[in-house]
Amino acid sequence: MQIIDVAEGGMFSVPATVLDGFTDIVQHSPPDSPVPNLSTAHGENTDSGITESRVCNASGCRILTWSRPVEAVASVLLTRSLRGDVVLNPDIGGMTELVVTRPLKRFEWLDDTEFAIEVEAGLALFDREGAFVEPEIQTVQLSPPPPPKTTPVPIAVLETLDPVGVVSFDRPALVQSPILGLSGGSAFSTDGTGFVSGHAEIIFSGQSLEQALTSLESVSLRGEAAIGIAVQQFTNGTLDPDPATGNSVLSNYRTAEEMTRR
Repeated sequence: MQIIDVAEGGMFSVPATVLDGFTDIVQHSPPDSPVPNLSTAHGENTDSGITESRVCNASGCRILTWSRPVEAVASVLLTRSLRGDVVLNPDIGGMTELVVTRPLKRFEWLDDTEFAIEVEAGLALFDREGAFVEPEIQTVQLSPPPPPKTTPVPIAVLETLDPVGVVSFDRPALVQSPILGLSGGSAFSTDGTGFVSGHAEIIFSGQSLEQALTSLESVSLRGEAAIGIAVQQFTNGTLDPDPATGNSVLSNYRTAEEMTRR
C-alpha cells in the first residue's frame, strides 16, 4: 500500500505484516460483515475451544495453545519494544514520525472475548553510538494523559488506549504532525541535545504476572500486540520555481520502514 500526499509532494509505501496460517477454513462474508477479523483465527481444534499459535524468539519456536482465537493472534504479535531509525538532520530537512498500531485494541473488554492486554509504554531516544539522549524530561502521549509519576525517569510515559498513535519530534503539541498531518499524538523534544540521527525505542512494560497473556500450558508472555513503522522525510534542494507564484518548490523524499520487534 502507498500513501501519497499531493499537497506536500510526498509518497511512501507501508510495509505489511502477514500472519502465516491464520485460518484453515474459508472465511468469506458480505462486505458489510464485521467478520472475518483478527479475532476469528481458526485451526483444526478451534471449534473445540483450543487454538494453536507458533511463537518464536531468540531461543527458538514453540507451539502454544489458547482458549480464545484472539489470544493466539496476540501471542504472535506481542513485543516488548519497537525500535526504529530517527533522522532529524536539518541540513537535509530530515523529519521522522513513529506510527504505532495496536490492532487488537478493538477486541479488549468485549463481553464475548474477555480479552485485554494491560501495559504502559515509554519512549527512549539513542544516538548512533547507542548512548541515551536525555532531553528535558517530558510526557509524550498517544492518548489522554496518564497519571503523574512520583519519580521522573528518562523514559517518557505514553498512554496506550488508542489503537493507532503517532510520535513526532520537535513540534508544538497542538500542531499537526509535519509528515502525516495527524492532530494530537505525541511530540518529543530534542532541544539542546544536538541529536541529528539515531534510533528511538518504544518500550512496553508495567505488566504484572496476572496481566500477562497466559497460554493453556501456563506459559506467560508479556508485551503489547503492536506493529510499528518509522516514516522519514528528507528535502533535497528545490525544483524550478512555480510559474504561477514564483515560489521554489521543495523536493521531498519519503520512506517507511517497519520498526524492529525486540
